[in-house]
Amino acid sequence: MKMKEDALRDKIPILDDMTARFLYAQVKIKKPKRILEIGFGGGYSTLWMALGNPQAEITSIEKNRERFEKGQEKLKTLPYNINLLFEDARVFLKDLDGRFDFVFIDAVKSQYLNYFQSIENKLNPGSVVFADNIFYRGKLFEEDMSPKKRKEVMKLKEFIKRLNENKKFETLFLPVGDGLSMSLYQGEES
Repeated sequence: MKMKEDALRDKIPILDDMTARFLYAQVKIKKPKRILEIGFGGGYSTLWMALGNPQAEITSIEKNRERFEKGQEKLKTLPYNINLLFEDARVFLKDLDGRFDFVFIDAVKSQYLNYFQSIENKLNPGSVVFADNIFYRGKLFEEDMSPKKRKEVMKLKEFIKRLNENKKFETLFLPVGDGLSMSLYQGEES
């Protein structure tokens, strides 16, 4: 895939092959009408989701201008309904309208909990939320690290803890790629 080669050349982090195929399969099986992607990167994950359901309406958010512009250039020629937004997800999600059936989070790891909390009330029952890189290249299990990394790891651990405690979701932690959480939204607690 040319998009993968370009991303690797430009040193833009992308999904590994197993995670990309898993994401594609989940979209193909679930057939979501509306997909939200938080963290667009080079557009590689966006393309895999679009291939999984060409009829889906995909909203993808990226705050890095260079990545946004490169991705926009690549995706504008494709026959999919992809709305790519140059925004900070923390700001955008506060005013987001509508509901989503499928959410993929692959952005600033220390913000995962904030992203997740911002979308909780934007989901339809049966929606699924994926968060990539939850093992954080093994850092989740390390003791010796810089204070900045330690803070990021603590926030990611808090996110994982909250996923486990949230009764509105059934969550699995999958050993796919660098770790993937899969949270099925059950609806509001009774």
